[in-house]
Amino acid sequence: MTDKDLARTNKEILRRYYARASGRRDDAADDRLAEFFHEDVELPANTLPHGRQGLEGLREHNRYMRTVLAGGPPTVEAMIAEGDKVAVRLTLRGRVIGELMGLRPSDKEFEIEEHMIFTFRNGKVSRVDRVADRYALVEQVGQGSISIG
Repeated sequence: MTDKDLARTNKEILRRYYARASGRRDDAADDRLAEFFHEDVELPANTLPHGRQGLEGLREHNRYMRTVLAGGPPTVEAMIAEGDKVAVRLTLRGRVIGELMGLRPSDKEFEIEEHMIFTFRNGKVSRVDRVADRYALVEQVGQGSISIG
């Protein structure tokens, strides 16, 4: 398989993931994660709630996020692939409904960007890197500000 074929295949896997599992508000979506992620998937160290790694850490993260955020699945704005990596730019929309990083529940809607890089191994995600615009989240729910510099 050429790098171009690999990139195309990996993008299709992520498209299926976003259509069938990401941002869904049910336990059945968590059951589908093994279809897309390796059992030992490496997640960012700051993955909520406890930074737990692997597929179980991802399931724990998804369950937790359902208790603190209300909203639909993310909107995929862009997806670029090269070799074993796929970069995705997402828009997340919703409301904070539980304690989240010091934020209290709020009726205010938010819309933030998140950028992710997925690394693949043998047709499944083996590593996830993520940057989310937490500054915009804090500003939009109106519970303070972040000082920069």
